[in-house]
Amino acid sequence: MHTGIEEFLFEMLGNGFELDMEVIRDVLGTCGYDAKKSMERLTDLSALKMQNGKDIIGSSTPKIAESSKL
Repeated sequence: MHTGIEEFLFEMLGNGFELDMEVIRDVLGTCGYDAKKSMERLTDLSALKMQNGKDIIGSSTPKIAESSKL
């Protein structure tokens, strides 16, 4: 349904992006498919993952919602 915006964000984030398409979908849903808000959250989550050197994002939306309060 919203694959266009998902693909757009995935491509826009480019190489070195630390999160997969499933996480993009979850964040978009959490942010009400607001592209700007989602991009901010996704870049924050990617940076956290890179800093921690581990997978901070499981496959659950609650973790994303908690992390999105940054």
